[in-house]
Amino acid sequence: MSAPLGPRGSPAAPPDVPDLSHLTEEERKIILSVMDRQKKEEEKEQSMLKKLHQQFEMYKDQVKKIGDEAQKAQEQKGDSPTCGICHKTKFADGCGHVCSYCQTKFCARCGGRVSLRSNKVMWVCNLCRKQQEILTKSGAWFYSGTEGRGLGPQAKGSRVVD
Repeated sequence: MSAPLGPRGSPAAPPDVPDLSHLTEEERKIILSVMDRQKKEEEKEQSMLKKLHQQFEMYKDQVKKIGDEAQKAQEQKGDSPTCGICHKTKFADGCGHVCSYCQTKFCARCGGRVSLRSNKVMWVCNLCRKQQEILTKSGAWFYSGTEGRGLGPQAKGSRVVD
C-alpha cells in the first residue's frame, strides 16, 4: 500500500504540517526547520511549566503537612493562634497579616506586602504568590478570562483567584 499523494504527486504531508508542495526544496527545508525549532521550544516550555506545577504541589503538600502536625500540637496545648503557613510563629492580638486571596493569617516570613499601581497595598502569602507566579508564567491568567467566551484553552488544574 502506498502513501497518499498530495497535489502535484508528492507524498501528502502530515495533518499538522501545511501544504508546502508549491515551494522549492530549499524553502521547504527552511520552513520545516523553523517548525521543528518551534516544536522544541514548546516542549521546553511545557517541561518548565510541569516543573513549576510540581514545585508548587510539593510546597503546598509540605505546608499542609506542617499545618496538620501543628494543629494537632496546638489542640493539645490550647495556645494562642499561629501562622497559617509555617505554624511556628505565634500571634498576639492584632498581629499577623491576612492573605488577600485565601484569607489565611500569616507571619512576615511566610508572605509579604504587594504594592499595586493604584497605590493600594495587599498582603499575599507565599503559597498564593507561588500560584500567581505559575499563572503568570504559564499564561493561564489570560486564558482563564477568555475561556467562558470560548476564546482560549481551559487552564487545567489552575485555581483562578479574583
